[in-house]
Amino acid sequence: MSLRVRRATPADRPSVVAIARELVDAADTYAFDPLASDDQLWQYFAPDSGGLGYVAETDDQLVGCFVIRPNHPGPGSHVANASFAVSSAARGQGIGRAMGEAALTLAADTGYRAMQFNIVVSSNRAAVALWRSLGFRVIATVPEGFRLPDGTLVDHLVMHRPLEPRNGIDHVDPAGFDQQVTFLPVSDLSRSAAFYGQVLGLDLVLDQGDCRIYRVAADAFVGICERDARATDGLMLTLVTGEVDRWHDRLVAAGVVCDRPPAHNAKYNLYHGFYRDPDGHVIEVQTFLDPSWR
Repeated sequence: MSLRVRRATPADRPSVVAIARELVDAADTYAFDPLASDDQLWQYFAPDSGGLGYVAETDDQLVGCFVIRPNHPGPGSHVANASFAVSSAARGQGIGRAMGEAALTLAADTGYRAMQFNIVVSSNRAAVALWRSLGFRVIATVPEGFRLPDGTLVDHLVMHRPLEPRNGIDHVDPAGFDQQVTFLPVSDLSRSAAFYGQVLGLDLVLDQGDCRIYRVAADAFVGICERDARATDGLMLTLVTGEVDRWHDRLVAAGVVCDRPPAHNAKYNLYHGFYRDPDGHVIEVQTFLDPSWR
């Protein structure tokens, strides 16, 4: 069996929600609200911000999902928290272990110094054994802290494992950037479009409605956007790559300020993250999902 772990995308939503719904219905391992909506379950495992969602698939079938997020904000953000779910049809095949191992590596690569699970239900013996085998130890027990569906009260455990710091940039080596777009905020899109398209004679490559992108040279572009259409009112440098996640890991590992971690943008049909250079300029790292981009 070949298992692939990758970042979650909007196309994964039905499968992720279905797997998460199994946990809600079982109500014996996670403290989920039984009335949780599909939107809430999707945001839990694939948050727009404050965490990174992943899925595991075999032969193009999604069999599990997990999320890595800071255990606490601010001073506690160097400790990771993670949640996992495996499809009922795929349990007993080592999916949970593979996702756990992947999560530990990803968390260490991102710069986390430890991983902590706040609620591991003591009656979930398979999970307790798995996490022990991956180096976690019980650091606290909450007596009768979890209520099973039949009303039985069982202990829940807090489990913790240190991570080897890997927050240097050498371990993350993404490919170079493919293209570059300089985005300019404009007050009158039609007037600016006439200037760049007619006066300068630049070819229009992509029309996004309130943003238009023109080719300046082979792999260099200029984008004009109505004010408030993009993430900033100032000039923004966009670097185009197929490895947005790896660039995110490298930049974060190097201590670069991240305004927004990579996420899908349905309006513009792209996947992007936002960062700041030493002078505070906005750097966008993105990949175009629009098939008309060339």
